[in-house]
Amino acid sequence: MLNFAPSYSHGMPLETPSEEEIAMFSEREADNEPTEENDPFAAFDGLINRELQAKSEKVALKHMQAKLAKGNLTKKEADEIKAKVAEWEAANLWTPTHTVLVVERQECLHCGEESHSFQAVLQRQTYKTNTETARLTKVPAVDNSLPKITKYTQVAVPMCVLCMDEHGFSSVVMEAWTEGL
Repeated sequence: MLNFAPSYSHGMPLETPSEEEIAMFSEREADNEPTEENDPFAAFDGLINRELQAKSEKVALKHMQAKLAKGNLTKKEADEIKAKVAEWEAANLWTPTHTVLVVERQECLHCGEESHSFQAVLQRQTYKTNTETARLTKVPAVDNSLPKITKYTQVAVPMCVLCMDEHGFSSVVMEAWTEGL
């Protein structure tokens, strides 16, 4: 912003411009603002600004990671930092490729019965610069825009709900213990 305070030239005071003259000058100045149409460097400036923003975010990320590694944080503070780091990594380092439903197949070692139970909804992500590197991360909901796959895990269990009576456990609920598990 230009300063339109009275000034002096060769000992003679100069006139202060009127509000109307200031407004006209400001409009002309705004018309001359560089845009991508009239300034070939405007796009370059935008690129530089984006790169500076990315650099600033990386510095902030390193600072948060160092703070987390140092410790001396409350659980709430540590959880907030972990969430911010995960959000940045998800936006800048990883590309979502699939929504994964994890189902556990349980095979009873006593009667041979097989049962299935839902375990989690995950997201398969690949690293942006090396798509051979992938990870599975927990997500709160199914992303319907991604292809879906089901991952089965196999577990052997000593008994199942069908044969637990044979092991002395009643299938009739007498007392349910839900706290402190």
